[in-house]
Amino acid sequence: IPFCIFRFMGMSMFMANKLGLILIHTIGTISTVSLFNKKLKLNPFATAIGTIIFCYANSLSVKSWHNQMFAVCLVPVILLLLWNFFDNINKSTKKRVLNGLGAITMLALVFYTSFYNAYYFLIYTFFIIVIYMITLSVKKVPVIKPVVTFIKLHIIEFISYIVYGLGIMMPFLI
Repeated sequence: IPFCIFRFMGMSMFMANKLGLILIHTIGTISTVSLFNKKLKLNPFATAIGTIIFCYANSLSVKSWHNQMFAVCLVPVILLLLWNFFDNINKSTKKRVLNGLGAITMLALVFYTSFYNAYYFLIYTFFIIVIYMITLSVKKVPVIKPVVTFIKLHIIEFISYIVYGLGIMMPFLI
């Protein structure tokens, strides 16, 4: 998307490519700092170390000639949107819907940019959810009932997320 905007503004394809990568990397860095600092409430030192490890790891630098590798910088944006979605699960409908649609859109953009980054993100997320549900079940915390209750209360919203997600991901479903 940034590449297209820069090209539309009249930049050469090489300059638009580099500026797009810099912009995506900057967005990833800012969202990582926000995720670590505001959501995970890490101290500034841990935030700095985590950001350096995630955003400036050697593997990302070595593979920087693969433009699609920069899509991994958008994962913290997806996590922030999902975190805000669950923070607003019982509060503001508008914020919850905007964060839910934003997370679906960002995931689709990562799929369009780098299929395997998005694919591995979904696999990792699936396993984390399964492990979390098993942990809650062992602690005798109800797991399925609150999810089913939320879906029943917000069935139209839930269906609209599915329809929007399927619509935006149509090229991968065909």
